[in-house]
Amino acid sequence: MIIRPATPSDLDAMTWVLAGASSLDPASPDRDLYASEFASLCQQQCAEHLATSTVVVCEMPNAPTNPASPTRVVAFSAWDLPTPSLRTPSLRTPTHSPTPTPHTVRNHRRQTRLRATLAAHKSLLLDTPARPAGGHVFLQRLAVHPSHQRRGAGARLVAWGIGQARERGVCATVLAGAPGLARLYRRLGFGEVGRFCVPCGGGETGEVEVVALVVGRGLVGGVREGERCVEGGRGEGGVRVVGTAGGAAGMVCGRKVGDCVGRYEAAACA
Repeated sequence: MIIRPATPSDLDAMTWVLAGASSLDPASPDRDLYASEFASLCQQQCAEHLATSTVVVCEMPNAPTNPASPTRVVAFSAWDLPTPSLRTPSLRTPTHSPTPTPHTVRNHRRQTRLRATLAAHKSLLLDTPARPAGGHVFLQRLAVHPSHQRRGAGARLVAWGIGQARERGVCATVLAGAPGLARLYRRLGFGEVGRFCVPCGGGETGEVEVVALVVGRGLVGGVREGERCVEGGRGEGGVRVVGTAGGAAGMVCGRKVGDCVGRYEAAACA
């Protein structure tokens, strides 16, 4: 297994990974009805990550039937670092876009609404509390192709980001909407500091619960060792704002305070 910085030549492989890993993405329903358009959208997202984030890929051995390429990219992670140093230079997002169809338009609206909601809660839960300590290392995306899941690729990529946070003396953070990923992050030492719900988007019904997770140090006003959450007021979007016993409002929950279980390092949110 090889963990290395991404290069522009990894774009196609990253697109393959993301398209496969998005098979259960509730924000892109009916993707099978517009497979080619969805692949183009995945390529655009990967190009955006390469241009604006620090991207790390995981290579694993290829099939023996392909001796010309002994390894292939099977997973990647995109990180926002306090001091970005590994951004891929001189990569422009592809100018070609699929001809808009009703599916494409609905998908764009869903993604736009989802991004705005996540950005608002990220600012409240993670950006603002971490700013006095010098920021945080945020996991923008983790994608592992289904054919190589549960082989340690995701854990190695997350461990890379935790190491970057440790070197900088800040915390590593993530917003997890998939239960499987949340379990992975907890196994790697992340603790919950809040949760909220976002709509699937468009005219669809249903919501996705997103958990904010942190590992390391540097989160100011969040849940800390020896403190217990106390109920606050209602915040933006109708979510419950929760502070700590010390009175600092540093957490948002989308459900009752007593249902928010997790830890921030050794802390328990009860």
